[in-house]
Amino acid sequence: MWDPDQVWNFKRGIGTGSTLPWSWLGMMSSGGVPNAGMSVWIFVLLVRALGITNPAQLSRTVAVMSILAIVLIGFWALVQLRGSDQEVWLAAAAIAAVNPIAIFLDRVIWSQSTLPLLAVAFWIGIWNRGRWWGALLWGCMGACLSQIHLAGFFVSAAAFLWVLLFKRRGPRWWAYAIGTAIAGWPLVPWLKYLATTHFKPSSYSIWAHLPGKVWIWWLLSDSGLAVRYLSGNFWRQRFVVFLREPRILGIQTYGVLVVYAALTLLLASALGVSLSHFVRKRKEWKQELLIGDTQTAFLIRAMVIGFAGLITLLPAPVFVHYFLVPFPMGFVWIASLFVRAPSWTPAQRRARLLAVIILQLLIAITIATFLHREFAAPPGSFGLHVPPQGAPY
Repeated sequence: MWDPDQVWNFKRGIGTGSTLPWSWLGMMSSGGVPNAGMSVWIFVLLVRALGITNPAQLSRTVAVMSILAIVLIGFWALVQLRGSDQEVWLAAAAIAAVNPIAIFLDRVIWSQSTLPLLAVAFWIGIWNRGRWWGALLWGCMGACLSQIHLAGFFVSAAAFLWVLLFKRRGPRWWAYAIGTAIAGWPLVPWLKYLATTHFKPSSYSIWAHLPGKVWIWWLLSDSGLAVRYLSGNFWRQRFVVFLREPRILGIQTYGVLVVYAALTLLLASALGVSLSHFVRKRKEWKQELLIGDTQTAFLIRAMVIGFAGLITLLPAPVFVHYFLVPFPMGFVWIASLFVRAPSWTPAQRRARLLAVIILQLLIAITIATFLHREFAAPPGSFGLHVPPQGAPY
C-alpha cells in the first residue's frame, strides 16, 4: 500500500538537497517525537548512489538490502561460527527468508525496513567485541540503528548494558567508543532540538501498553503467526478472509487455517520442551534461561529480556515492524528452541524445524497469490490497490 509514510520518505529521499533542505530531523514517531535525521538520510543515500527516480525502484532496493542481510548471516555463520551456534544462525536465516511478515515488511519504504543489513553487521561486531574491528563495528552500527529508528536506541542500550553487566572484561571498549562517536555525532543537534522543544505525547488505549504484548507480538511475528497484523494494517480486510485461502478452482479450502494450527502446535511443543528443561535445571537457571549458555544464548537474552523489557516501558504502542530493528534475533530465538531442544533427537529437531520453514513458506506463497489476485495495482502505479476502510469485500 502506498501509504503516507512511504510517500513522505520517498519525497524526501528524492528532494533533499535539491528542492528540499537537509534536516537533522526525520519523520514524527508514534511516541510523539521525531526520529533523528539519519532516518531520512538513508533514503537520500540510496537515491543518489543508485540514481533512483521512482518508488518501485526504491522499494526494490530496500528488498535487496534485506536479501543481502540474509546472505550475510549465511556467509558469517559458515566462516566464523561452529557447532550448534552455526546451525542456529543458518536456521534463523532460513526462517527469515520465508517468514511472511518479514517478506512483506522488508520491501516497504520505511526507515526500519532498511535496517536488517545494518543489524546483522551490529551482531557480527558484538560477537567479535574482543577485537578492535569488532568493537568499532559494534559502536558504529549501534549508533546508526539508533538514528534510523527510535527502537534502535533500545536495541543498542540493551546490548550495551548486557555486555557491561555480564561480559565487561572482554570488549575493546576504546574501539567501541570511537565507533559510537564516528557514527553518533549527528545525534547532538537532534538531542538539542528535543531538549528545547515541547512535545505533546500521543495517547493510546490501554491495549497498546498491555504488559507482555511485546513478547507475544514478537513471537507471533517471527513464527509466521502474525499475518493478522498485515490484514488489519495494509489490506484492511477481516483476517478470516485470508484464513479461507487458498482457493482451488474457486473453492475456499481453509488451508491457511490448517497451516496455522500446525505452526502453533510446533511452536507450542518447542516452548514446552524448553520450559520443562528449564524447570528441571532450575538450579542452573542463569545458564539455562533461554536456551543454554552459549554466545548465541547470551545475545538472545540481551534482546528477549533486555530489548523487549526496555521497550515495554515505552509510553507508546509497540508495532510488529519494530522487530525489524533487532533482526534477526527473533528468528535466532525460534531456531534455537528447535535446534537445542534437549529431549528431542537430532533427527526430530531438524524435521520439526524444517516443517516450520515449509509451513511459513506456504503462508508467504499464499499471501503473494492472494495479494496479486485481490489487490493488484493498476499498470503504471505503485503499491497495493486497497479499497477504502469499511468497503465490502
